[in-house]
Amino acid sequence: MRLRSDLRRRQPPYGDPYVPDVDTLTATAVTSGAELLTAPTDMPYGARQSMLRDPFGHLWIFLTPITAA
Repeated sequence: MRLRSDLRRRQPPYGDPYVPDVDTLTATAVTSGAELLTAPTDMPYGARQSMLRDPFGHLWIFLTPITAA
């Protein structure tokens, strides 16, 4: 039988929220102690995204929709 605590050790907590400005949020998070894993990048599926790990080990992928100019 697997306990929930066993599953948490294998997979860090994860979130992927959409935010208004991924570049500003990423810079603020890094200044506040987050580890930058992937710099903000335009992705082929229409979002700009960055990946960070917070000081507690949680993995975050932040996204901002790319709007046509």
